[in-house]
Amino acid sequence: QLVTSGTSKNLTNGINLQGTNAGDSQTGVYINAFGTNAANSNSGDNVNALGYEAAMNNGAAATYVNAFGYQAAKGNSGGYVNAIGSGALENNTGSDVNAFGNGAGSGNTINGATIFSNASMPSYADYAAASAALASGTVGCTYLYHDQATNSIGAVRL
Repeated sequence: QLVTSGTSKNLTNGINLQGTNAGDSQTGVYINAFGTNAANSNSGDNVNALGYEAAMNNGAAATYVNAFGYQAAKGNSGGYVNAIGSGALENNTGSDVNAFGNGAGSGNTINGATIFSNASMPSYADYAAASAALASGTVGCTYLYHDQATNSIGAVRL
């Protein structure tokens, strides 16, 4: 039996729901929905939704969706998408998209994109300014930034 309303779990057809209205009216299979209204009215398959209204109202073509954050991938119709951050890929229509940060790719229509929200990537005048500002970061990590001098993405490795 397919579960179509939330607050319980049913591993038949890979359905695992937890949260008020999680998975309500959803018709997909292999769904993990955790949070109020997560994957509510979803019709895509192979969806992982974690957060309030994450992956809510996904269309049938919205398969292989990973949505993590408040309203991440809400209203998404693209397939093979990874939305990490509040509102990331909300109302997205592109497929093969990775979005990181609050609001990243909201309303996106481009296929095959990797998107970082501007709020998730600092901007510095040049490499020297970025290196100085990021010097106290975590050793063993690489920090991306917007380089104003070249209008490109730069990196500082520590």
